[in-house]
Amino acid sequence: MGVHSGAVGMVNGMTTVRNWQASITAALSPYYASNTKGAGGHNSGNRDWSGSWDCYGHTPAYMPGDTVAFVGSESGTNGITGNTIVDSVTINWDIAGAKEINHSVNFSGNGAATIGAAVASIDTGTPDIFSCYNLEAVHLGDDSSTGGAFDALANVKTASLTFTAANASTVNSSSGGWTLRSKGNFTATLSITVDIDDIATLPAVNDVKAVRLYVDDTDYWEILWMRFGALSNIVVDKETNAIVGATLNASLVIICEDDGATEGSITAPGAVAAWWPPAA
Repeated sequence: MGVHSGAVGMVNGMTTVRNWQASITAALSPYYASNTKGAGGHNSGNRDWSGSWDCYGHTPAYMPGDTVAFVGSESGTNGITGNTIVDSVTINWDIAGAKEINHSVNFSGNGAATIGAAVASIDTGTPDIFSCYNLEAVHLGDDSSTGGAFDALANVKTASLTFTAANASTVNSSSGGWTLRSKGNFTATLSITVDIDDIATLPAVNDVKAVRLYVDDTDYWEILWMRFGALSNIVVDKETNAIVGATLNASLVIICEDDGATEGSITAPGAVAAWWPPAA
């Protein structure tokens, strides 16, 4: 019996895919009773499936709450297909490693998964590669409606921007034993690791900042606004002489009370209109 490598795999409609994965499960229903002689049996349970794909590039083709007709080919001709909904996406910057900007998309099934024929179109596009080499990725502004003047946050090592939707799920008499899902509310979080020069210059807990995450010298994700909720992992190790660093965590602020209760926005790199709030 033959085998093959991941080199022939692909995800339909996705460009610059690094990998994809999926899991199909059944929540088997266990039973124990006075006449099972000390053993436990298992009946069929509700079925579900989930997965992810990773790509190079700074802007995912789908965002949390979007529905996707997933076609994941593991051989070029066979794989897994089915309707899905995106749960979260994470965009990663690794300046310390001079790596390429990349993103991950996590999804859950919205109905049945089918194993069998899965012919995904070949990715013939130009690779969407953006390097983190020598990139001042994180810029912070104030809590005005425009963010005011933005300044680069010094000594950034890595950054990860995550959008997550609390999608609702159900199983009912019409779902054929498969889990169904519907779009839920979303939020955004940001994690930044830095080397510390002067700890007093870092955003303080509860500070509200406008955030720009650059993908090259001119384009950026812009989030108005984010509130910093943690300054953590500060380690001063005299024995090993390690560089002192810290982790900053921030979360989305949709209404900025300091600027007359102004509604914020989220804009993708190079976009003419904001991704959020959606156009009326």
